[in-house]
Amino acid sequence: MEITYKSRRIEKVCTLASEAEKKYGLEMAEKIHQRIDEIAASDTVEEMVKFHIGRCHPLKGNRKGQYAMDLVHPYRLVFERKGNEILIANVMEIVNYHYTFILLGGGITMVKSRSFIATPPGATIKEQLIDRGLSQKEFALRMGMSEKHISKLINGDVQLTPEVAVRLEMVLGVPAKFWNKLEATYREKLIKANAENEMDSDKELVKKLPYREMSKNGWVPETREATEKVIYLRKYFEVVNLEIIKDMKLSKIACRRLAETEKGNLALLAWAQKAKLEARAIETSLIDLKTLKEKLPEIRSMTAMNPADFCPKLIEMLSGCGIALVFLPHIGGSFLHGATFCDGNKIVVGLTVRGKDADKFWFSLFHELGHILLGHINQSDGTTDEDEEAADNFAKETLIPTVEFNAFTSLNDFSKASICSFAQKQNILCGIVVGRLQKEGFINYNRCNDLKTKYVLSA
Repeated sequence: MEITYKSRRIEKVCTLASEAEKKYGLEMAEKIHQRIDEIAASDTVEEMVKFHIGRCHPLKGNRKGQYAMDLVHPYRLVFERKGNEILIANVMEIVNYHYTFILLGGGITMVKSRSFIATPPGATIKEQLIDRGLSQKEFALRMGMSEKHISKLINGDVQLTPEVAVRLEMVLGVPAKFWNKLEATYREKLIKANAENEMDSDKELVKKLPYREMSKNGWVPETREATEKVIYLRKYFEVVNLEIIKDMKLSKIACRRLAETEKGNLALLAWAQKAKLEARAIETSLIDLKTLKEKLPEIRSMTAMNPADFCPKLIEMLSGCGIALVFLPHIGGSFLHGATFCDGNKIVVGLTVRGKDADKFWFSLFHELGHILLGHINQSDGTTDEDEEAADNFAKETLIPTVEFNAFTSLNDFSKASICSFAQKQNILCGIVVGRLQKEGFINYNRCNDLKTKYVLSA
């Protein structure tokens, strides 16, 4: 039947789960929405009275011409036919007065969101059994089905199929089309309720993601509307809901970071997803770690070159080893210098480019290459502190072998001339030597910074 409402207040209670719960509580809200679904699934009022659906019965006295359905004691839902129409129910009020009522008990699974309450047809079946004094065991026998399946049907754990609807008509007398409509309504509400809950959850997660920076970088469209942000981010991350990204094995990303926070982890995921998307356009050979190891001295020699010269060469060289090198803008809160992970049949290495000192760039690159050669990527539990330390040592040793660095520092001459002379012998930038000396405490961080080179890399 079609349904109309006597007032906007009644309509809101009967169509918006949050309004019903606010006014009457959750149990009552679930029952109200169950009754509305039953009215909608019925063909006529007479059908509802005949088969006692929701204990529907005509009222008497000054309420003659009206009908009532049980809710939670001591309430019931009252409706009438609209005019002379017998196919339209006009919901009038929810009244409170004493009467005998049904207590269903637990077990039935109802899914609720702000707007919807999805009640399985099993709730109506259970009321029918209680009214008839029929046990589930006897009902299962009459239905020609197992008690286990009937229990799942009543609790909403299995679908009410057209075949089951026909069986219900034979056993309970209630037309199969009523059950089919009730099941269709349940499935539709289930989808809507789950979608609404996921959207609400995703809206909260969006607040923790760096959407403004992402849109500024052109990764996602600009918008202030929360729902649009959710949709754009779902498409960006290629997921049906954003909660999934929390389970996308963040720990499998090997990375060089200065700190770790919840927002930082989400920023890292956003950054890594962009690296993954960019890497798809980079053709690579099969992963070849042997060749990568052989190429390390040649890669190290690029430290003395300008970015315009070494970048194309470096990208090509790594692609020949099965590695896609991607340069991306820094994302605030990620505390990220670089990250490495597997994506299909290639390894993706992403490096940040904002205000990049040359020494930090090369250290980050060799740190990530260290993760690859030391077997740290794609681990189910992610990289450990020991892994990060090992990657740091790999980068230090590759850029300036410890034996030669110790020999230099033992001279205790950290003048600019001495630093430049040592860098020239090592065939690396002076700034790399300065960065190592500062990091290991041989000179203060405010010394020799004019020997450092800054790169301007385009993402």
